[in-house]
Amino acid sequence: MSLLKPTPGEVIDRLSVVLLKISAATEKGWPSGHFLEELSLLSHWLSENLGWQISISIPEVAHLAQVNQLLWQKTEDQHNYQEELHGPHRGADLLVEIRNLNIERNRLREEIDKRLGTWKGAEKV
Repeated sequence: MSLLKPTPGEVIDRLSVVLLKISAATEKGWPSGHFLEELSLLSHWLSENLGWQISISIPEVAHLAQVNQLLWQKTEDQHNYQEELHGPHRGADLLVEIRNLNIERNRLREEIDKRLGTWKGAEKV
């Protein structure tokens, strides 16, 4: 993500990740004030630059949130796997699933930016 001039897809992606972090921190009883502050900043950016209606009307936004949720779960599974062995190939399977979810995540961010006319080129080289 470009820190100085983020694209809408990057901001929407980060927003969905921050919401997951807030939920996880709350569930574990950990401090979440820094996540709430970031949520406020991201929400303000979207409001100032797009308006919520535009970002919510794009179907890829919901799909991106789902992909990030799955990615979060698979990463947690990977951490748990490292603590408990579930079988000889489960770790490799999780790595492939995480890789594929990251590919889909990047595709969705790019698609959001293309729909909004803000795509500048591939992030990954």
